Amino acid sequence: MAQRKDVSIQTVASHCGVSTATVSRVMNNDSRVSESTRSKVLLAMQECGYQLPSPPDYGIKKIGVIIDTQVNDYYHSLAICIQDTFSEAGLRMITANLGYNKEALPDILRTIYDCNVCGVVFITCNYLSIKGILDPRIPHVWIDCNDPPEETEDICQVQSDQFAAGVLAAQELYRKGSLHPIILGGSGISHRGLERFKGFCSVYQKHGIELGEDRIIHTPRIREVMEESKQMIRYLIGTGFEFDGVFAISDWRALGAYLAVNELGIKIPEEIRIIGYDGVSVAAKTLLNITSIRQDIESIAKCACDMLTAQLENRTIKEKRVIVPVSIMSGQTL
Repeated sequence: MAQRKDVSIQTVASHCGVSTATVSRVMNNDSRVSESTRSKVLLAMQECGYQLPSPPDYGIKKIGVIIDTQVNDYYHSLAICIQDTFSEAGLRMITANLGYNKEALPDILRTIYDCNVCGVVFITCNYLSIKGILDPRIPHVWIDCNDPPEETEDICQVQSDQFAAGVLAAQELYRKGSLHPIILGGSGISHRGLERFKGFCSVYQKHGIELGEDRIIHTPRIREVMEESKQMIRYLIGTGFEFDGVFAISDWRALGAYLAVNELGIKIPEEIRIIGYDGVSVAAKTLLNITSIRQDIESIAKCACDMLTAQLENRTIKEKRVIVPVSIMSGQTL
């Protein structure tokens, strides 16, 4: 919609019954504006045909990348792929890592905006918690969005095929003789983890084996993931919990499981079979050569960058939600 010459922020303010200062604050993503007021002003802009001015051009364009994760080889490898892709296009990248302070996402996003970026990529971040402060002039893309798909239909997002990952892992474990597998994870389970579990269970259901939620093993987040996974596997074996296969949510957790089983003198893969997830970690490429479900980080990064570029160039995006296939990386633990 073209903006009429007679439409100004005064027009918008009158249309929705707020002050021009409030309209200005909305345009500048001021945190003092409530989400309801922000939504009302943005709707008034649309109804009046008012277009937000483009962000200022400061020469070399910059992309912000926000990562909501701790030490994880997959996500850091993904960030490097994104950086390489944008560098080839003449764009610079500014990275921010939330670490353990997930509540800091709104403040970090505002800081990224202050760096005059022309786009933002979120890696395993929330959408709903920052929906009200997103700058409508700037394109955004999510990789592994933490909020479920039914609540994020309007955003551009990319992720691996979680259901297929569960299916592949289960098929390999069952084919090698595992009838009592477990999924080894962290203290909670995301919607992506649930999809993986559904895919995993669907394979065993076809063979008449029902897997309950007791097959999802949660580890307390009190130490490094490899060590806590190692201790959990030792605990399960010590208490007589029956399992003959492990699908770990990361290669480092798979390595922890391997070390525990090996130290107890249990044969791998004859007695217990282990498969990890990611396929890019150092843990999967040691002399142990852990079997893993490989996520295609190159394709994920390219899809995310293509989506952002399309928005920057005002091109239509046909599919806002892209699912990238996974594959098996063969190893010695299965």
